Amino acid sequence: MVADKSVFEPARGERVTFACQLECSGKLSLALCDGAHGVARTLAREEPLDAGGHAFTWDGELDGGSAAPVGTAYYPLLRLERTDGQIEQFDPAPSGGELLLLPDAATSYEQAAGVVRLTLPAAARVLARAGVRDGPVLATLSCWSAFPAGVSTIAWDGWDDSRVLQVPSRKGFFLSLKAVTLPSPCVVVRGRARPARVAPAGKVQWSERRLSLQKQLFAKS
Repeated sequence: MVADKSVFEPARGERVTFACQLECSGKLSLALCDGAHGVARTLAREEPLDAGGHAFTWDGELDGGSAAPVGTAYYPLLRLERTDGQIEQFDPAPSGGELLLLPDAATSYEQAAGVVRLTLPAAARVLARAGVRDGPVLATLSCWSAFPAGVSTIAWDGWDDSRVLQVPSRKGFFLSLKAVTLPSPCVVVRGRARPARVAPAGKVQWSERRLSLQKQLFAKS
């Protein structure tokens, strides 16, 4: 299972396509899961398919009709009930949930541009904060929003959360960055809206995923 992009902006009409190669025919169910490992969008449910390549396109709409919030990420969850009765599953959830150890050089504040620049070795949820060293945290720039691998920016004008202090001008100014990896593959939703504030789910074990599959995606309608 692969995605044709790691980041997309549904508000601008962008779409993401998930493709898979089936070795045999059967009934396929495919869902996109969110950061809490719950089913957010069902793309196929027990759809009869022949062996070969198949593609599924997503426009960013969630089950229920709402739009996927900016700064969230989704990964594919697949189950194939083969014609010979065997079950095949693709679940990348256990590949995420690892804490990334990032050097100080992974983040910097560019005051003239009004952005914090961060570099990630893998797609991750990020907690980015600013404050005074040996003092309080004064501004939360990203509350576990999702970012793709590579270089990204967070808009910030330097003010604290109460808009009283210019944090970079304070003695001992520092940036704090924590990141937890996302499952692979996944796709991150981008846009102009303020990113959603979420909490990352921890490392997922396979036994937990099997229970989730039974209760959410693959329960009989």
